[in-house]
Amino acid sequence: SAPNSRPIDFEMKKKDGTQQQFYHYASSVKPARVIFTDSKPEIELGLQSGQFWRKFEVYEGDKKLPIKLVSYDTVKDYAYIRFSVSNGTKAVKIVSSTHFNNKEEKYDYTLMEFAQPIYNSADKFKT
Repeated sequence: SAPNSRPIDFEMKKKDGTQQQFYHYASSVKPARVIFTDSKPEIELGLQSGQFWRKFEVYEGDKKLPIKLVSYDTVKDYAYIRFSVSNGTKAVKIVSSTHFNNKEEKYDYTLMEFAQPIYNSADKFKT
C-alpha cells in the first residue's frame, strides 16, 4: 500500500510575494509533509527554536485553521505542528510572533507557498 504521506517543498515569502521571509524559512524543517487522511489533507511542519515562537496562526484565505501540536523534541527544540487544508491549496498565510532576547517580533504576513497544489491523494503527487 502507498505510504500515507509525501514530502512537500515550500517557500516562505513576504507580502510582496518575491522576497523570502528569512526567519520563517530558516526556522522551518524542510521538507514539510502532506499527510493523507479520510477527510482533508494535512500539512505537518517542523518549527526549529520552538521556545521562541509565541504565536503561530495559519490561514487559508480569511479562515483561521486549527493547529495541532503533534510532537515536541526538547533536545533539538523542534515543535511539529499539523493543520488541514482544502484540496488544491497552493499556499497558506502565517501570522506569527517570536520572543527572543526580551524582544517581541511580529510578522503579520508570511506566505507559505507549496511547490505544488495539495491534494488528499498520493496519486496526484509528483515526487
